[in-house]
Amino acid sequence: MADVDMRYQFFCPAGTPYYDVVRADDDTLFATDLPAEWSTTVNDEWTVRTLHTEELPEQGWKVHVSATPDNAERVLAAVARYCADRRIAFKHLRGPRALFFRNSKYGDRGASGKFITVFPRDVGELRAVLLELGEILDGEPGPYVLSDLRWRQGPLYVRYGGFTYLAGPGPNGTTVPCLRRPDGTLEPDVRKPGFHVPEWVELPELLEEALAARNAGTLEDFPFRPEAALHFSNGGGVYRAVDRRDGARVLLKEARPMAGLDESGADAVTRLERERWAMETLAGVAGIPRLIDYRRGHEHYFLAREFVDGVTLSQAMHERNPLLTAGGLTQAGYTSWVLGVLDQVEEALQAMHARGVVFGDLHPNNIMITEDDLVYFIDLETAGSDTTGFEQRIGAPGFRAPAGVRGTDVDRYALGCTRLAVFLPATVVLPWQEGKREDLLEQVREVAAVPQPFLDKARAELALGAGTCAHPGPGVRLRELGPDERRRRLVAGVLAAATPERTDRLFPGDIGQFTAESGGVTFAHGAAGVLWGLHQLGVGVDPAHVDWLLAAVDRTRGLGPGLARGLAGVVYALDGMGRHDDAAEVVEHLLRIPTDALGPGLADGVGGLGLVLLEHHQRGGDPGLLDRAVDLADTLDAAAVPATNGREPTGWWDGWSGTALLRLRLHEATGEERHLVAARDAVRRDLGALGWGGESGQWRRHPSLARGAGGIALVLGQMRAVMAEEWVGRTERELVRACADAYLPQAGWLHGRAGVLTVLGQAGRREDDAAVQRHLRALDVCAVGDDDHVSVLGQELLRLSTDLATGSVGVALGLESIARAEAVGVPFVGGCAVRPAGVLAQA
Repeated sequence: MADVDMRYQFFCPAGTPYYDVVRADDDTLFATDLPAEWSTTVNDEWTVRTLHTEELPEQGWKVHVSATPDNAERVLAAVARYCADRRIAFKHLRGPRALFFRNSKYGDRGASGKFITVFPRDVGELRAVLLELGEILDGEPGPYVLSDLRWRQGPLYVRYGGFTYLAGPGPNGTTVPCLRRPDGTLEPDVRKPGFHVPEWVELPELLEEALAARNAGTLEDFPFRPEAALHFSNGGGVYRAVDRRDGARVLLKEARPMAGLDESGADAVTRLERERWAMETLAGVAGIPRLIDYRRGHEHYFLAREFVDGVTLSQAMHERNPLLTAGGLTQAGYTSWVLGVLDQVEEALQAMHARGVVFGDLHPNNIMITEDDLVYFIDLETAGSDTTGFEQRIGAPGFRAPAGVRGTDVDRYALGCTRLAVFLPATVVLPWQEGKREDLLEQVREVAAVPQPFLDKARAELALGAGTCAHPGPGVRLRELGPDERRRRLVAGVLAAATPERTDRLFPGDIGQFTAESGGVTFAHGAAGVLWGLHQLGVGVDPAHVDWLLAAVDRTRGLGPGLARGLAGVVYALDGMGRHDDAAEVVEHLLRIPTDALGPGLADGVGGLGLVLLEHHQRGGDPGLLDRAVDLADTLDAAAVPATNGREPTGWWDGWSGTALLRLRLHEATGEERHLVAARDAVRRDLGALGWGGESGQWRRHPSLARGAGGIALVLGQMRAVMAEEWVGRTERELVRACADAYLPQAGWLHGRAGVLTVLGQAGRREDDAAVQRHLRALDVCAVGDDDHVSVLGQELLRLSTDLATGSVGVALGLESIARAEAVGVPFVGGCAVRPAGVLAQA
């Protein structure tokens, strides 16, 4: 799992097994001494300082002040004195931890460097701030703010943007920060790495000097000409480039001073210099690219090295591993290839250690494979010289050595992880429970038939981290429990994790609870989905938890109309739990949200919204909701659906199959045949976008419930009941077979094994089916707990989750599906698993 979504690492605070926001303690807040007439407001990221007697303008030219951890308090004190004397409002990051994350390696490049924001009232005051505060702070270092114009050579930067939160229309009916045009209409406040001025805003004359300086900051005498950007992080970029001196292709790495901080506090330049040292030390070692140049250009530093024409081991294994792709090698051929590659990796590591260098960050994304299968190590920026005491400060999840592993053993442990990951990319589960190590070794033996000496090496390398797991013991095997017992343990784990004292979330779930406004309320990741899922499982839902949900809805801001992340999901959950009057009140709010530019899917598109309105109508709601659902579907057919990253959305959750399900239900409600025709066209469009049935055998997504074969198979199962066309049943069977054969490292309902089990359950397969058993064994790798409570690792497997989309509730529904041989708890598709009242009320 070297290619983990790096956003998730920002929501992994120490001391909790769940995804959560990283909160600074009160005693770490930056302090400023201001007169009593100043008001102070503190939130999770900012401390806002304003005068009681004044209100900020909606928008204007604002000044950002950059700083480092070393000079932050000094810079803040100077800015606070200046703003207090001149009665100018400002805000600053709340504490050192917030500043670190703002400038860290995987921080938002569009926000990087912004420590303090000063809010001049007009252009005249802007001039005074730049000239006077610029002189006060002249010489203070700070990372470059990529989104702004720099004022001369100090730490001040300028951009036009919102002063207060002005909500306006965003994608899928959500709200986003906006600016107000002169005609009163709203447009999104663009906050990306790159200076941008709305076309209706005039650049003040005093900023023309700064703009000219920015445009003049070229590298005309630089010996390398970039051809393509390969990667960006907050620390800089990686480019394919040409050496102007001899025309050779090189790889060019860029480092931004004081930005891209890692856990040790080192910036991108420090790491680039470390890589330069390692490449010089290892010159001539097989598998180490040749160093060509190291220099400063403009304000950044650059390292040029030999360009390795190949792909990462991570990409190669996803292209060749028969477990991951239908177009790969045979299992025997893949195993033979992997053993040869790993022999080279082991030999290169030994040579590296012999020269006194510890790699420090070995994983499949840092290993390149050429067309003739030669191995090269890349990204040596974490290398160290202490072969006995080296302590790993940063590392990829699933390959990072546990605390206490030192020196060259750091690389040996990562090599053991790599041996398993090339066959089963799930080593990120290893730190959770001691038994996971043997579980993965057993599964590799089953799928790859590797020689015993290979497994013995991996076992010995992984044993370097023994005794460091979060939970002792062999682990949980849900597949060995009866349906009632595993349901009991999973439900107990969900209820034990509830935090009704918090206002941002009731049950711990995916990072979607924190990356979107009011995410802790939603159906996919929040309380609505968990409570609905528990009800589907026959659990007596605590009325206090429903009250929490209703109170949270009253506090919501920014929710769109969708099922997964919007108010429609709340309506659906309340209706599903029998709280129809409460649902009707939320519908009133829902109907006031604009529905322009919704996509076709079930998640946050026309499919889900239309189905919720239709079902609420059928439960006794407003008769006009049927017409509203029809209008939504008809409007979508006439509109072009925008592509995302150049591709059309696919699957039941995001793609056209979600609309097909709406059309099927509209056919049931109205009897109109045109809805069946539209449903058939929508599914065919979805299959085409997915690439299903092409000659290559490759298709765009894994066969997940959300975006792949799984959800489409569920919809085809519904179509088969009303449409006597041979291709429907045949395609459904093919998609179910693809789900049976699939490898998905996640456990969750939307993107993992639980969703596949739901599809297999609808197809009538039970636990004695070989494919079901294979999925259950793999799902057990993601289960953590004991005889009383079991929890499930969520998306990216870095923390536990209870939510419907990624966590324990969705997994419980998937297991219920194969126990009952039907799709259980699938919105608008599956049956309800509710048992006699009270059976699980005390779970």
